[in-house]
Amino acid sequence: PRFSWSLPKRLDPIGGFLSGLLGGVLGNQGAVRSAYLLNYSLSKEAFVATATVIACLIDATRIPIYLLSYYNEIATAWPYLIATILSAFLGTLIGKWLLDIVTLGAFRRVVAGSVVIVGIAMAMALI
Repeated sequence: PRFSWSLPKRLDPIGGFLSGLLGGVLGNQGAVRSAYLLNYSLSKEAFVATATVIACLIDATRIPIYLLSYYNEIATAWPYLIATILSAFLGTLIGKWLLDIVTLGAFRRVVAGSVVIVGIAMAMALI
């Protein structure tokens, strides 16, 4: 028998709240968001697109605050910013390639396993 587990959909508002809270306090709301997105029968592409849109909306509110609060530090770190942006583009290309070759079942297992690993790391105060 296959193991199947999902969070009750009535808890979605709590999941959204926890995701936002963890994002604000710890900066890693992606794990909670992923746990809730796994509840829905989304295709791999819809899962990634939904998570990306949510992350972009959150970052659109965060980045101006960082710029206002840490402008001098950011201005002196421009080589790191360029490297980070280039890494993000490379990661996007690699992720697209992997998304095309992995099955939906494998995708869901990898996401669920990643959520568990992040949860354990957070519980152990590693992240």
